[in-house]
Amino acid sequence: MKEEFLGFALDQADGRKFLAAYFPVNDPEMPLSRLAAYDVAKADVVELGMKAADAFADGSTVTEAMNRALGIGRVSEARIAIETVRAFGHSTMGMIFGYMSEIFASEPEFWAEVDGLFCLGWDESARFALCDAARAQGTRITEFVPYEMPIWSRTAAVNAESNAMLQICRE
Repeated sequence: MKEEFLGFALDQADGRKFLAAYFPVNDPEMPLSRLAAYDVAKADVVELGMKAADAFADGSTVTEAMNRALGIGRVSEARIAIETVRAFGHSTMGMIFGYMSEIFASEPEFWAEVDGLFCLGWDESARFALCDAARAQGTRITEFVPYEMPIWSRTAAVNAESNAMLQICRE
């Protein structure tokens, strides 16, 4: 029997579970060579975390990785990581994860190289504009839904173009 969440099948055609993994871009403590483990594990989605000044929705581990990251949070700083994910021996979605900022939104042409975008931010109009620019380049948008799922977030999850990220705990 296939498990489902909000209409998304959690089992793959080959019988294995869907695997999504996080990788911090430009974190000196996580060299790019470690992405090879995600290839071996046949990750379905690799969420490439971008440097952010205010990682308000993340826990201490991800926030610390974002603080250590080199660069200023431009999507182009993830170019080598995206190319590495695309070279995996199986189909893997390379998804950029970041927090809305002018720096993060400064390169709309780069979105043509990215499979998916997961962007959080307090300024919803700016976030929607960034998502529209990415979508125009063929990038699929991931939606975030809180654990206490109100009707609006259930609708967002069902209408997500790639996948939905569900908050399961709070620090």
